Amino acid sequence: PAPPAPPEPAGPACPVACQGEGPDRTGGAWAGRDRALAAGSGRIALSGTAGDRLDLTAQVTALPLSIAEIAQPGLGLSGTMDGEARIQGTAASPSGTYKLTISRLVAAATRSAGLPPLDIRATGELRGERVTTDATVNAGRAGTLKLTGSAPLSAAGALDLRVRGDLDAG
Repeated sequence: PAPPAPPEPAGPACPVACQGEGPDRTGGAWAGRDRALAAGSGRIALSGTAGDRLDLTAQVTALPLSIAEIAQPGLGLSGTMDGEARIQGTAASPSGTYKLTISRLVAAATRSAGLPPLDIRATGELRGERVTTDATVNAGRAGTLKLTGSAPLSAAGALDLRVRGDLDAG
């Protein structure tokens, strides 16, 4: 018998290219300004320094989620991500803020559950060993979920998350 056909790609190919010069490394720290990774029609830009002290700014613009296929083929993700983050402090005790928007997220699991494309908006803070979140997941007529609370940055530590809302998955 013939071997099974490989799975179809989730979407169009997503070319990836680096923009800007390589990072500077000084005294064990990374430093960069206007470093970017272009993926399809999207872009991830990073500037600042990272070492014992952190002073980083990241900007994500129209990043296609299909790029995840590079790391995990078969995910079947589609949609786009926009966001920004500012991280400061020390490597041992980072602090900062983030804002994230995912538009028209579709994954194999949401498709099989009969959900429409999801729109997700989240904001939060990085506080030492924890990250807070205030997120809304909008599934159109299927409902809306609100997620608030915090989670540890490492595998150790307890989740403190609350989910509220209604979701009709069927």
